[in-house]
Amino acid sequence: RDTQAMRVLDILALEEVPPKNRPVAYELLAGALSRFGRLDHPGLARVFGTARSETADAFALVSEYIEGQSVDQIALARGSDRDAPLDNQTLVGLLGIVEQLAATLGWLHRQGIVHGRVKSTNVILEVDRGEPRVRLLDLVWSRAGFGRLLAGSRREGAPEQIAGASASAASDQWSLAKLTSDLIVGATDGTSPTRALTRAPLALLRVLRRALEDDPARRY
Repeated sequence: RDTQAMRVLDILALEEVPPKNRPVAYELLAGALSRFGRLDHPGLARVFGTARSETADAFALVSEYIEGQSVDQIALARGSDRDAPLDNQTLVGLLGIVEQLAATLGWLHRQGIVHGRVKSTNVILEVDRGEPRVRLLDLVWSRAGFGRLLAGSRREGAPEQIAGASASAASDQWSLAKLTSDLIVGATDGTSPTRALTRAPLALLRVLRRALEDDPARRY
């Protein structure tokens, strides 16, 4: 393959995995790759295969190279008045990211697949194709299910995931709403999160409030 089109997407440091679990961890990764790595959707990063060091000290996935930035690093346009509603340019850019990501998650959910780790560092804004395109990473890592093998691993995601339950489509919805809230706050310099959110349209805040309910049954 053209190595310019590939990159090592991520590496699992195996010091986090007890030695007795390392063979199982690699098999989980390979199994997740066979089930989820070949999915073809413009909002997902393509994954080509696995890699493992000669001493089995680390695992990796080999993925296409994506020219862009994770959304936690991008600078949305900011208005000078911290008390005024978000300006149209900022709001359109923010909702454009969310809309594309929601479409990708909706496609996954219609296939019966839950991502489970939707967060800003796993969302890349691709900038080399003219119109910005949002790409979602980490599906294979997430579905590999390393959590029970990692020493002292920290749970993350929706409240039910923190409590130890398996991720669901409702969990992805919660994480998308949390990411949206974070983008709104990030678009407002020097303002508390609560004050920053008041700059968003009321209709959007109502949607976020329901999507961020602790009880998955109370979400959309």
